[in-house]
Amino acid sequence: MGRRGRTVGADGPQRYVVRVRIPSPWVKEVAAEFVERYTRIVADTVRELLGAEAAPQVWVEVHGVREGTLGLDGQVMGAEAIAQLFTGSWRESVRGRGPVPGPEPGTVHCPVCSMVVRLHDSAIILEHEGNLYGYCSKHCRRAHAEELGVPVPAA
Repeated sequence: MGRRGRTVGADGPQRYVVRVRIPSPWVKEVAAEFVERYTRIVADTVRELLGAEAAPQVWVEVHGVREGTLGLDGQVMGAEAIAQLFTGSWRESVRGRGPVPGPEPGTVHCPVCSMVVRLHDSAIILEHEGNLYGYCSKHCRRAHAEELGVPVPAA
């Protein structure tokens, strides 16, 4: 077979492809985080199913889609509508509760999208009324700061 029809042996590493399509304005801000996060999620899941010695190869593609080119049920949706669609129920369930602890010490759930965030020196955080919130991205921090009615931190 030619290069395109190459067969991968059963004894080789398991290969996985994750394709994420998000509004283009989000790509620069979240692509690196998505690549790291989805790689970890897939690798951890494969190791849980196949054993700790499994060494999966994970390819993550983050594609930006132009504003106005995504839709649901015949309705074109912009970036903010998409964010609300995917995060609205979580945001409502935690509104006013303060930071939601994560599954491990030193972690919290992002108050916008519910992703688990490790609180460490380089974490994206916001302190408000004595509470320390952790975010998966600067986009989520900006959205939550706007909900709280506080200025978005410069850093």
